[in-house]
Amino acid sequence: MADDLAKKLLITPDARVLLLNAPIGYAKKLDPLPAGATVTDKRGTSADVVVAFARDSAELKRLATSFGALEEEAVLWVCYPNGGTKAGTDLDRDILHAAMAKHELTGVSLVAVDDTWSAMRFRAPEDVGS
Repeated sequence: MADDLAKKLLITPDARVLLLNAPIGYAKKLDPLPAGATVTDKRGTSADVVVAFARDSAELKRLATSFGALEEEAVLWVCYPNGGTKAGTDLDRDILHAAMAKHELTGVSLVAVDDTWSAMRFRAPEDVGS
């Protein structure tokens, strides 16, 4: 599944992957990475792929402040818990989509990360469809 996860998240050879607020051990789920790809959790690091985890809308709000500093071509995924209120979260895809629109980002695809997490990919509206 890990190889499939890296593909799902558009991690390519030599990609620099930044994990924000990831659960302990999450980076191992990406192994084996494509050749030359690297993973870090150090904020402020340049990245080709950013995978951010928000357990609820408060965490999303804190994380979203850094999304404006993304490199223009970076792939941004925001992961949120499956199950909605039953899973103890106030996030779902509709709430996530609306919250990110406030930061001028549009949801363009949705993937299952694992049994716990889903992820939505975001782009600037002017880049949607390109």
